[in-house]
Amino acid sequence: MSLWERVKGWFEQEGEHYVCEPIQETDRIEGEDGAGYGHEAAAYSHYFRVWMEDMHLGKSRAWFTDCFPAVHSSVRLRFGDHPQVTFAHVARAPEEALTDGVFNRFPVTELIPFNGGVVELEGSLLALKGTNHLDVGIGLLGEFASLVTAPLGQALTIAEKVAAGMEQLLAGSDGEVHLGLHQAFVSGGAGGNPLRGHYLAVVRTAADGFDAGSLRVVNGKLHQGPAGRSAPLKGHDYLLYRIAIRTERDDWRLSNIEEPLQKAITTLLEEGAAGREKARGYRQAALLAAVTSPDLTVPDRRRVAPAIKEEYAEMEAI
Repeated sequence: MSLWERVKGWFEQEGEHYVCEPIQETDRIEGEDGAGYGHEAAAYSHYFRVWMEDMHLGKSRAWFTDCFPAVHSSVRLRFGDHPQVTFAHVARAPEEALTDGVFNRFPVTELIPFNGGVVELEGSLLALKGTNHLDVGIGLLGEFASLVTAPLGQALTIAEKVAAGMEQLLAGSDGEVHLGLHQAFVSGGAGGNPLRGHYLAVVRTAADGFDAGSLRVVNGKLHQGPAGRSAPLKGHDYLLYRIAIRTERDDWRLSNIEEPLQKAITTLLEEGAAGREKARGYRQAALLAAVTSPDLTVPDRRRVAPAIKEEYAEMEAI
């Protein structure tokens, strides 16, 4: 059974006994302006990014004594012309997580265009045995995962290796899923669970008798209690994720767009009128990369193309 199937199976069998609470109401989010929370993503028009905001280890087991915790996160979705791509990340949970936690705003994914269909999010707190697996295996996988950056289309092979490596790590460490999360999101109006900006907390405690509605987020940390008088949630293992929704990406100058654009400008400045035809060829390559980029939404492609033309025209006029 794959790690994806194990986490999903754990959540389907055990999830209803624990707390899984979405937090999107502005009166439950303190220390932020609340913009974007509750906002639904429209297919081909919005981006999303998944963050690991916070985590905490309780005393449900002898962490760092007979087992060691690792946080695994995966997002499965349609990307470009690939019907199913999995982006995975794993990190060792440090011993400080037994007290205050240190996972503030840890990015799980790059900014990804939402192309409709189903987006699945899995998160798990794994109990692993064997320090070698943690020190070497997790460290290596974390380094590989950091290479999965935009343009994502050029990093899919690495993403696949990271996901496969997680399977081997869990199998070789005699590990188990201690706490799991599995959620599926769709576009608004398509039925089901809309992909929207919100926090998602999963807490290892009995759902009965626990006031999940009193959970709130204060400066990126999971709290419990009334507004202005809440306190950090203690005594429970938990994971806190955040899904952020954006309409534009400010880092649109991806390498496959930036490189031909800079070649166009350099050719103009070095060769002048004699190199104008060659420079325009580079400009067209930059435009083609932008308007066909799977890393840009349709509206952003229309925004980026004029920006490329304007920058080139300014250089051509020098």
